[in-house]
Amino acid sequence: MTTTRASGRLVAAMLLTQMIVSPIVNFALLAPLFAPPGFLEQSASHASAISGAAVLGIASGALSVGIAIAAWPVFRRHSEAMALWLFAVGVAALVATMVEQGQTLAMLSLGKAYAGANGADAAIFHRLGAQAGSARYMAHLIGLVGGGSLAFVLYLASFRFALVPRWLAGIGMVAAVLEIVSVSLPFFGQAIVFPLLAPLGLCHLALAIWLFVRGFADRPAAPGT
Repeated sequence: MTTTRASGRLVAAMLLTQMIVSPIVNFALLAPLFAPPGFLEQSASHASAISGAAVLGIASGALSVGIAIAAWPVFRRHSEAMALWLFAVGVAALVATMVEQGQTLAMLSLGKAYAGANGADAAIFHRLGAQAGSARYMAHLIGLVGGGSLAFVLYLASFRFALVPRWLAGIGMVAAVLEIVSVSLPFFGQAIVFPLLAPLGLCHLALAIWLFVRGFADRPAAPGT
């Protein structure tokens, strides 16, 4: 198997893994954090699921670095700077994910303390809970921006060096920008526009299928690179 095909399949496998793990973490294992009556009342009784979600979330974030490492030999052949950019963004995305999951575990610890207090100082706990929830939400948004940025650099390099069909890479760049814009709206007091997130998921799926079947295109490096 050629390096380009092997690298492509590794990138595809990690992209698909992230697409599978993220909904499990955010919409299944972490459901008690967001469902009524709230995480203070529910997190202690779902501690194992929440802790597991944090571990899975960090592992999924580590795949961002894995994607950069898997693509490194292909991208570096064409542009070392582009390969380094992908790696740097992957590391930044992992760091953002670790901060987010650290906030998740902090919410769990606060929920356990609330359960142990047996209703004492409820007003203080709820005030701290609101702050912890907001901090975790902001960290989550930053992590999503990091994921969109990684996707943008991945598609940009693929487009620039024609490593996958340029129509696919071009649509992927646009989809990544839409995702970044959408998840950045809460920073300015606006709500996330969830339909803008769908194109990137569809592009990732199409890219993963292409890479599993064909891998990255085995093109010679341009003179002077």
